Amino acid sequence: MSLPPAKLYKYMPPERAASVLGKLLIRFSQVSVMNDIEEFKPPIHGLAMDETFQQKFRERADALYPGLMALVEAQGPEYMKKVHEQAEKNLSQTIKKIYDINDKNFGILSLSENPSSKFMWDKYTAEGRGFCVEFDSSHQWFNQKKAEDDDLRHLRRISYVDDRTPAYLFALEAEDYLYTKEKKWEYESEWRLILNFNGAASNVGKDHTETDVLLFAIPPDCLLSVTVGYDASPEFIAEVKPALAEKALSHVKLKYAKQKEDSSVDIEEEPPGSTPSEEGPCEQSPPKTSDQSQPNLELYGEHKKQAIENINSSTDSFDQNLLTLSSAALGVSLAFIKDIVPLDKAIWLWLLFTSWICFTGCILATLASFQVSIAAQKEFLKCLGRYYIDRAPEYLDKHLESRSAKLLTGLTWLAAAFFLVGLVSTLIFCVGNVSRRSAMGDSKSAPLREGRQPGSMTPIPDSGSEQRGRQPATMTPTPQPQPPAPQPAPAKTDVGKKP
Repeated sequence: MSLPPAKLYKYMPPERAASVLGKLLIRFSQVSVMNDIEEFKPPIHGLAMDETFQQKFRERADALYPGLMALVEAQGPEYMKKVHEQAEKNLSQTIKKIYDINDKNFGILSLSENPSSKFMWDKYTAEGRGFCVEFDSSHQWFNQKKAEDDDLRHLRRISYVDDRTPAYLFALEAEDYLYTKEKKWEYESEWRLILNFNGAASNVGKDHTETDVLLFAIPPDCLLSVTVGYDASPEFIAEVKPALAEKALSHVKLKYAKQKEDSSVDIEEEPPGSTPSEEGPCEQSPPKTSDQSQPNLELYGEHKKQAIENINSSTDSFDQNLLTLSSAALGVSLAFIKDIVPLDKAIWLWLLFTSWICFTGCILATLASFQVSIAAQKEFLKCLGRYYIDRAPEYLDKHLESRSAKLLTGLTWLAAAFFLVGLVSTLIFCVGNVSRRSAMGDSKSAPLREGRQPGSMTPIPDSGSEQRGRQPATMTPTPQPQPPAPQPAPAKTDVGKKP
């Protein structure tokens, strides 16, 4: 087993500085979030040969269940063969279970022998904007073995092979399962330390893959230096410097990565004399004394705090008022059409449509200014670092010349112009239509008419009902014969009655 080199390195993006340098906490990653999807997944074509399976089964049974093996052997050799066949059928589930157990219980810290790999600077430090920590590999933190044959808890070198030959699961060694990768990863020159998550100092939540982020405490004396990337921002460098000024890390050196013309990377102990930028190379900053740098750091801190507050708000009261008033005016014009003058009765509709377009444009321009404002404040932070930290006088108010600052000014004026034109159009439209309605009276008592209506005719009085056209004459009825009047019945007489 090879001994580790005296120094090993860890590449990290800029957002990790707060925990690693500020709190001395570093993440040990689960195998499931490693960049190599084949980690802990060697090719396996079976559990074991019959003889090996029986031997492993016996060892396991004797250790966990004394007396079990005697019962199995009493069943005869065919019984053990059936047990082996069933175990082979469950091979895929067994492999997954082993992987899940390791993923849940163990974390990996990957380190490299090479501090100047351009590919690794680009890949692991956000294209040179992050940093690289130099560790003392001889520190006892890197050797926590519990026994001489402990396969974990100490630095182990990764072996790189052209082709991983399939093997039996029971024949795999820790070297094959934990510390072997394909040749395509050889550029990383990796050494790794694997620890049990029981020793983690903090669980800070989930990452973007919904995996727990578990941090381990780093002994400060195992850090030797911190190298900031070749494209690190001045504000990031200003964040690193105070962390290294703390007592625990006062021994840690600050170094600078520099990208050369051939794209290779050099590590220097002095800041580079010039930094490429959109405006062109800057002149080398003069040496700073403690009396010169302290006021600058204080001024930088004050301005940085104010800029961050501006980024968090991302707007000001002017934008808020424009957005509110534009929305309200748009609502007023819609209500006017709905409740006062119907759209089909209104005049000067082009003014109404103009106001709608302008108010919508004002709202969109104001919303766009929020994002542009954030970009302008970030540019302000960049110029702060160049002016106060690097002492480059040409960066005084340089942020006002940036594209984001100019665009923000343009959007502000554009939103104001949209609002003014929309407001004037709305007022003219409303005043004109209200005046016209007042002049013509209430639309319910005297409906508006198109042109002059013909007069109505006075009807000729008639005793009969109203008639249209000429009615036929009435016929005179002829006299009808009257039926004979009924004759009165003869009076009754009393026959034989004397008068």
